[in-house]
Amino acid sequence: LKKNFKRLLVWDFGGTWSTTFHKLGINYEKVSGIFDLAKRLRGDTGDAIICYQPKAFGDGKREFDFFCGAGFMWIKHKAAGIVVEEAATVTSAGQANGNWQTLQCQAQKWGGAVFFIIQRPQEGDKTTLTQATDKYIFNVEDFEHEYVVKNFGISKELIPTEPLTYIHKDRKGRIFKGYIDFNGQPEKGGNPKNYKLVEREVVSKPLSLSGKPLNA
Repeated sequence: LKKNFKRLLVWDFGGTWSTTFHKLGINYEKVSGIFDLAKRLRGDTGDAIICYQPKAFGDGKREFDFFCGAGFMWIKHKAAGIVVEEAATVTSAGQANGNWQTLQCQAQKWGGAVFFIIQRPQEGDKTTLTQATDKYIFNVEDFEHEYVVKNFGISKELIPTEPLTYIHKDRKGRIFKGYIDFNGQPEKGGNPKNYKLVEREVVSKPLSLSGKPLNA
């Protein structure tokens, strides 16, 4: 993300991203509270990585709506990437609404991008499924395979079953199998800055969204 966007705004639920940036020695700012966020982003066009840590727990969706609206305005000032960690805690399985819908549907027109991260595929809302240009699917439980086949158009045999492996379906419908390379080692070691995703394209009979082969 840092290579593609010099401006990043992260909904840093749980502090995962700020912790990672700290370990990697990447400069970032930590902001909490909607008033401080509005003050920080207003009129800003500079390069920055901003980790927003939500304050509210009982009313987190209202805080998230403000975050999305502020993030969209930040993109309009200058292209940026918006990351939403643990999105299922503040979104629902239905259609997106409010500023979250605006952010998803309009960000790309202003040169921005939204990165939506969930633990289970069923937790994604319908707007995300239709708006997403690239989908990355890591190891999922057996009972979730049918949902992935039906909603992502990926054949069952390609669904990742090993830790740290994934499937990437790009905007052109191409499918890639990938894994995380830890500096050429099978597990974590060395400088995390050198970790990379290794992919190869796979040939798979294209599926309709119903999970059935096309032209069958």
